[in-house]
Amino acid sequence: MASNLVIGAIHRYNPEEISLWVRSLNKSGYDGKKIMIVYDGTPTETLEYLYSEGFEVIQRKLLLPLVVQRFLDYYNVLIRGEYNKVFISDVKDVIFQKNPFDPFDAESEIDADSEMIIGTESIKIDDMPWAKVNYSKTFPLDYEGIKEYSSVCAGVLYGNSLFVRDFCMATFKYSVSSMMLHKCNQPADQAALNVLLRTVYRDSPITITNHSNAWVTHLGVSFEQHHQESLNEEQPVISADGFVVNSKGKIFTIIHQYDRFDELFEIIREKYS
Repeated sequence: MASNLVIGAIHRYNPEEISLWVRSLNKSGYDGKKIMIVYDGTPTETLEYLYSEGFEVIQRKLLLPLVVQRFLDYYNVLIRGEYNKVFISDVKDVIFQKNPFDPFDAESEIDADSEMIIGTESIKIDDMPWAKVNYSKTFPLDYEGIKEYSSVCAGVLYGNSLFVRDFCMATFKYSVSSMMLHKCNQPADQAALNVLLRTVYRDSPITITNHSNAWVTHLGVSFEQHHQESLNEEQPVISADGFVVNSKGKIFTIIHQYDRFDELFEIIREKYS
């Protein structure tokens, strides 16, 4: 029987920088396959730490920006065809508040038959300064067609492994094509992903979540006060018992970019240390 998979990619991180991610995943109750893509220059003690935590470690030479190359390396793992569902995650700044493979309840309003699930950043592309610059420079011919949509973050995605495999390859190809064509010094991965979602994959069975679904919150935008005026949904909050929740008090399965906020970082570190 095919197993589920959690996979990430790191470069030069020490064990302390990834330990909260590892501990929160373990605490969530997840007991499936775990793989880490590790690029050259990562300390030996990090490899040893990952082995001790039950990870398969795949070492690769970094030839492109990590945010781009990771999609090719994810594809090369998923092409094995050994996995049922896969959860792809940034590592240093992601925390699992719940098991990412727990069944979706009716209240989440997430279609369990979706081929892939991915979350918005709670802001329109054209209202997000970084996205506006990055997407317009890396995909200038597509920008006008996507700028009114909510920006979708490339840091966390989940779905059926074969579908996600092909989406990873498409994201890699679009990213590299942009880098070759426009020769700008901007990473193209997230822009590529957003262009794909709004064009090639527009009619595919993909669920793009927001805060009402309580699946993921990307705090770098949604928790920042200077973005508050531009958000297209309510900000998350920290509950009395130290969880990040939506406006209805529902716990997010995943929180991303928590390490940008000192108070929240201390809460997370205490919870998972």
